[in-house]
Amino acid sequence: MKPDLFIFFKDYKKKYIGNDIMAGLLVAIIALPLSIAVGIQSMPEHISTNGVQIGIITAIVAGFLISFLGGGRFQIGGPTPVFVAIVFGYLSDPAIGLLGLQVATIFAGIWMIILGITRTGKIINYIPHSIVVGFTTCVGITIFVGQLKDLFGLDSASGAELIPKLISYGQNIREFNYVTFLIGIFALIIILVLNKINRKIPAAIIAIIVCTGINLIIEKTTGNQEIVQTIGSKYGTIKAEFYPIYLPDLESLILVS
Repeated sequence: MKPDLFIFFKDYKKKYIGNDIMAGLLVAIIALPLSIAVGIQSMPEHISTNGVQIGIITAIVAGFLISFLGGGRFQIGGPTPVFVAIVFGYLSDPAIGLLGLQVATIFAGIWMIILGITRTGKIINYIPHSIVVGFTTCVGITIFVGQLKDLFGLDSASGAELIPKLISYGQNIREFNYVTFLIGIFALIIILVLNKINRKIPAAIIAIIVCTGINLIIEKTTGNQEIVQTIGSKYGTIKAEFYPIYLPDLESLILVS
């Protein structure tokens, strides 16, 4: 039950340091934009308008704990878009909310520990493959549709469910921002092309740097800083704050349940 880090560390050699530092940097660079996207998509605006900070903090804390306490020498952790639909659904439900999600997460961790100690995690082998494929496919479609709002530059389009989102996009299509759309498509092209050339190249971060530079040029040329929304203009200052569990709220949640 000892974390693998403590097992192989005694045989660790100095020649590994350089490669490990570069590998860690590459993982962090790739995880950064994904963490921001997952945080934004998972957090309803009535809970918090700063899903950016939540995504980044979660990626840092969870990523460290997975690597520090994990059971694989080459295991890394990062944000997974699969849970966006589940987390958003929990937070959107007034009966669950942020506190309910925190409590559910704690119990999920406890169950994972129990399954690991009893070695009963192998029951996953008996779950039909079609269920897993269907679940991940539906989540992928939901995430894709959720990203269209920012790709099209829409401000007022909203909706938690898939169909209401699509209807809302159609109703607010007059807000379509072609500059935002073209920059987003260009970023996607950069990622796809670089991944074809060499997967070791951090395509996501290069796309961010290039497209940020293009946006700055547009702002300087036109003198208008509101043509394309940025993380700063939309979400303001990103604060490194956590959302602790307050015992009085926990007691209220238990009584309601």
